[in-house]
Amino acid sequence: MALITLTTDLGLRDYYIPVVKGYIYSYLPDVTLVDITHQVKPFNMAEAAYILKNAYKNFPDKSIHLINIESNTESNDDYILVEFEKHFFIAKNNGLISLITDGQADQIIKLEIDKKENRVFPLKSILAQAACKLAKDFKITSLGSEIAEMHMISAVKPLLEQDMIRGMIVYIDNYGNAISNISRSHFSRYGKDKQAIVYFSRKEKVESISSHYSDVAEGDALCLFGSSGLLEIAINKGDASKLIGLQEKSRVLVEFSDIE
Repeated sequence: MALITLTTDLGLRDYYIPVVKGYIYSYLPDVTLVDITHQVKPFNMAEAAYILKNAYKNFPDKSIHLINIESNTESNDDYILVEFEKHFFIAKNNGLISLITDGQADQIIKLEIDKKENRVFPLKSILAQAACKLAKDFKITSLGSEIAEMHMISAVKPLLEQDMIRGMIVYIDNYGNAISNISRSHFSRYGKDKQAIVYFSRKEKVESISSHYSDVAEGDALCLFGSSGLLEIAINKGDASKLIGLQEKSRVLVEFSDIE
């Protein structure tokens, strides 16, 4: 039985998502459809990539992931199918898939699209159609021609200095937790015998890394490594993005010093 996920910026107010699901069910009555999210900010490819990158590995092999996020600077009308780690990603060739896979791919197919296809609603006419065909036999080369590379976008990486990491907020979750691009592996480069002080938002700081949100009193700020493995700035039972003023691209500074 095929499993297809949907990640879009279309929202849930309109009829678009039901139309796509109805189309897929018409071709694959036994398919499992999973909504990853339809609440991505319009055209925000980085947000979509963050969400799907942290979600797809929990799905079974041969899952098909449809991604409908346009960019603000579309330069081509190509759509691609990328096989990576036994998963299949179908989206416009605008760099979004490269953010999910860190530029890696086992195979890339440029989808063959009939010129008569309606491109006003590509999630249905192109992406869903390709997913239905793929789910029949998983012969990806029958969907188009193999190409050597996809359009690439490089994620912003933190700057690692001698006793300091300079990073930024890349995502605000539903609780208002501010998630940075600084990972646990970045921290490990500085050794376990160092104290880390995290600075953010007009020199506010947290002087320890917590294991759980409840490690501090309600209303207090904390830092911890969340389920994504990235450093989060949060407030216990509060909204860090609003109360501290953090948003995407806000700067985060971590200083390391010897424990006295």
